[in-house]
Amino acid sequence: MIDDATLQMVALLREGGVTGVPCDEFQVQDLEQCLRVELPAAFKAFLMIAGNGFEPFEGSQYAVADDYADLQRQKGRILRKARMKSADASFAFFVHQGYMIRYFYLGDGANPPVFECIEGETPPKQIAASFVEFILREARGGQSPTT
Repeated sequence: MIDDATLQMVALLREGGVTGVPCDEFQVQDLEQCLRVELPAAFKAFLMIAGNGFEPFEGSQYAVADDYADLQRQKGRILRKARMKSADASFAFFVHQGYMIRYFYLGDGANPPVFECIEGETPPKQIAASFVEFILREARGGQSPTT
C-alpha cells in the first residue's frame, strides 16, 4: 500500500497543477520490486500522477514504460564519462537523448534534492532543493512555483 507521506505528496503536486497519465499503486510497487529499491515518497507521488505521461518531459525517457532499469544503465555511463562513480545510491528518473540525466539520491529523504549531469559538462549540479519543487517548476514551464 502507498504510505501517508506519498499521499500527502500526491495532494501537494495536484494542488500545484501537476497532471498527466498516472500509474497505479501496483505499478509503483512493481517498479520498486523489480529495481530492488525503495523510492522516495515524492517520486512515488509523481508516478501516481504522471508516471505514464507528463507533457513537460515528452521527448525524453522518464515514464514507467521507458524501462527504468535502462535509465539506470544510461546514468552509470554518463556519470562515468563525467569521471564520477556510478553512485549506486542515485536513481535516474529522466534521461534526455542519451546525454543528459536528472537524478536524486536514494536515502535522501521523502523529497530529495534533484541533480543534473550533462555529458561533456562536469561536474553534475544540483538543480532543485527538492523533487516536488522541481516537478512544480517543470509543470509551470520552467517557472518557479513562487512566480
